[in-house]
Amino acid sequence: MLQSPQSRTSATGTSLPDSISKAFRGKHGPACLFQFAMNIALREPEERNYTTGKHVAHAVCCGKCGKEIGLKYEDVDLGSEKWKVGTFLFEAES
Repeated sequence: MLQSPQSRTSATGTSLPDSISKAFRGKHGPACLFQFAMNIALREPEERNYTTGKHVAHAVCCGKCGKEIGLKYEDVDLGSEKWKVGTFLFEAES
């Protein structure tokens, strides 16, 4: 379970064994990819450029304190990356 340090509340409600992948990197270091999330708020989607191509993603924030803790993939350009659409990337440290 990942927590926002400011609010000390669960930001995702999921556990690491339920993650899709633990082999991701976020802005600040190691990150995990999840299929589901709860106790969050989404910001407006933005186009972002990553090493795997152009993505459209929402910033994901803690639903209680508002601290940015990851992102949700909305769309991707490359067909080989389409599997990410709808998933949540949460950083271990943010």
